[in-house]
Amino acid sequence: MRSSLLLVVLVLLGHFGYAQVKGRAELPTGEKVVLYNDKTWDYAANLQLERFSPFIMPKPSFTGAVLDSGKLAKYISLERTSYEPHRVFEDNKWLTFNNLKVNRKFYPERRPPYYKSLHKSIPKYLDQGSIQQHITDSNYQFLTYTNSGSNNFARYLAVLNADLDSVIKVIDFTMYTQSEADKRNHNDPFVFTQQSISWAKCIRDTLYVSHHHRTYSDSSCGQNGYITCIDLKTMNVIWRSESLMSNAQTFVVWDDFVFCGYGFTKEPDYLYTLNRYTGEVIDQIMLKNAARYIVKKDNDLYVRTYDRNYVFKIKTVNR
Repeated sequence: MRSSLLLVVLVLLGHFGYAQVKGRAELPTGEKVVLYNDKTWDYAANLQLERFSPFIMPKPSFTGAVLDSGKLAKYISLERTSYEPHRVFEDNKWLTFNNLKVNRKFYPERRPPYYKSLHKSIPKYLDQGSIQQHITDSNYQFLTYTNSGSNNFARYLAVLNADLDSVIKVIDFTMYTQSEADKRNHNDPFVFTQQSISWAKCIRDTLYVSHHHRTYSDSSCGQNGYITCIDLKTMNVIWRSESLMSNAQTFVVWDDFVFCGYGFTKEPDYLYTLNRYTGEVIDQIMLKNAARYIVKKDNDLYVRTYDRNYVFKIKTVNR
């Protein structure tokens, strides 16, 4: 039996191409395993994402689709309480120094050692794209997967329950990748104007997800850096922010608000407060540099930029 299994493994590994799940086999104990052509294998998991047909999101608005009316947010103000140059230069050390948590792991493509930290139930590949990041939230977990043949941007988002044993939705954001105003060649696999999934948050079946590309906004005529709010039950877009709202690594959804940031070299750098229910801009604060991380702890908002760190006290008043 063991020799038969080994033969199956060798045949499958030799038959299929590069970098994706290639086949399944059964151990003598009856346990099922997944075979990969990169000469690795793992136990077959309940999260068999390939069984789910991704929901293809329709083409979005690239000029924004905020709501004109909706539930009003509270009055809010952000009072700057700290502004100083970096004490530590690595982002992870800054997070640790301030006792902050960003529950995310990156998985660089074509670097198998990083896969060792993957939970056994998480597939390495989806539709020939490889896993890019794993985001853990209090009630949900998120997996992003790259487009086939490219590690430049994340195309797929898998939304899972907190226990990592149930798939809520697999979403294909291919229509969000590039705007109609993109000045670059859409077929160029190395184009920097492909807008990738950056961060996701879900509250009671309402998904908030950000997309942005990694170059000057002029390359897409300013159509870059969005947050989109989606009803996971109907998959309808509730609202989509105006452009140039979010290209930070993270954003924060708290109470009635979304805190996000956008900026780039030789472009204005701002911290924005959006109405969580409509996407409208409630407030904006100019920053010295573009926000990289936005993290909330207690009643403070920590913002890390290229060479400065901010802390803002959050103050709200009911309407």
